Amino acid sequence: MRNLGFVMAEHSFGAYVRVSYVDDAVVPVALTGLIMWLHDQRERAVLVCDTSGGTTGRLYANRAAAANALSVTIQRHTTTTPYVCQDADVETSVFSSRWRAALELMSTPALDPRDVRRVLNALFNGYFTIADRDAEDDEFRLVLVGDAIRDHFGPSIQGRSYREMYDPDYGKWVADGIQAASVHQRPFAQDIVAPIKWPKKEQPTVCKYSRLLISTTCADRQVLLTASHIHQSF
Repeated sequence: MRNLGFVMAEHSFGAYVRVSYVDDAVVPVALTGLIMWLHDQRERAVLVCDTSGGTTGRLYANRAAAANALSVTIQRHTTTTPYVCQDADVETSVFSSRWRAALELMSTPALDPRDVRRVLNALFNGYFTIADRDAEDDEFRLVLVGDAIRDHFGPSIQGRSYREMYDPDYGKWVADGIQAASVHQRPFAQDIVAPIKWPKKEQPTVCKYSRLLISTTCADRQVLLTASHIHQSF
């Protein structure tokens, strides 16, 4: 049994995980923590109970389905936060001398992931992610993460979706933006200002950064590279 902050999770003899919360009292970051915790459990089935309704709960066959349902609850409790995002011309952006090398790398089949990480770490100073679209829940899940991103969020972020980030407001905003951007057929850039909550920091940090997005197809699966260039944080 574990208390994750207004959320209780317990194992049920290895068959499934039972999680319960009071909808009126739960906070989004607690549910985000729950989603991240579920990702590391061995059981696939999850029983989700909102104890404020006095119901027996709903049993989900897999963790992805449970995480999607919990994300809906997170969205309902998430307040609007002022994020600024403007599309930019990739040719005149801070990525103008780097995006072609990244596109060539992403278009080369059967590369060793260690070589990909090494090249992209050098190209983007460790600020990059590669994700592919999960057919089960249509979310982009991280398959390769740059060293700088791992330093901020820890190695366990790999395998999660953008929505399963530490900051639920920012995670939802990033996930929605990634889904919308994934339809672009050519690389493009964005200039962003966003308040971000980091692990072990009480107050959000306002970051001004540029983001590069490159969408490709690999083995009939859509793969998305995102890279960031941090201009200022305060």
